[in-house]
Amino acid sequence: RVFGRGESQISQACRGLVDPVAGASIHYQVKFPETLVKLVVRDRDGDAAAHKLAVLDAGLRDRLAGYLYGDGDETLVDRTVRRLIEAKKTVATAESCTGGMIGELLTRRPGSSQAFLGGAITYSNAEKTRQLGVRTDTLEAHGAVSEATVREMALGARERFGADFAVSVSGVAGPDGGSPDKPVGTVWIALASAVGVTTKKLGWPGARDQIRTLASWWALK
Repeated sequence: RVFGRGESQISQACRGLVDPVAGASIHYQVKFPETLVKLVVRDRDGDAAAHKLAVLDAGLRDRLAGYLYGDGDETLVDRTVRRLIEAKKTVATAESCTGGMIGELLTRRPGSSQAFLGGAITYSNAEKTRQLGVRTDTLEAHGAVSEATVREMALGARERFGADFAVSVSGVAGPDGGSPDKPVGTVWIALASAVGVTTKKLGWPGARDQIRTLASWWALK
């Protein structure tokens, strides 16, 4: 299960990994927003097939390091919640353009209340200030879709909810509202924890629902 790279990029990274003549093949299935990669080995000798598959699997994981997040039926959503529960950690959300989608994804898994404390949907600048403590001068100087704003959103959510982690998102989901310096598909994400704040900028000019979904999954990642 791979997230963060498109099918063509994954295919390019895996080029030359398998040898069809040796009875091996690789298959891709796009299941937006992730891509499923399947290795198939055919050999009359079961032990030989298992060995070939193990070698190919190791090579695949090496080539897709950082984007291959798991295998089997466990999705990125399930994995995120499971790892939070196992670590006895909690998370809160501060969402703008995603409109609560991150919280909805987190609560799909039974038992998620052990990890997910709650979230704030702060669509307007006024609510970012009222609910999360984002400074008005930050919004005036940098705008709602900015690294500075999502940093303050995440810090405010972590403090107000008393969570170990807080993730925030603000972006231009479109189809309108873009500008030359912040076109549609521009999204900023921040993650606040006890060790500080990390941020990430996305630039993916897709349809509105695609941008919101990708932003939510990147927040989980």
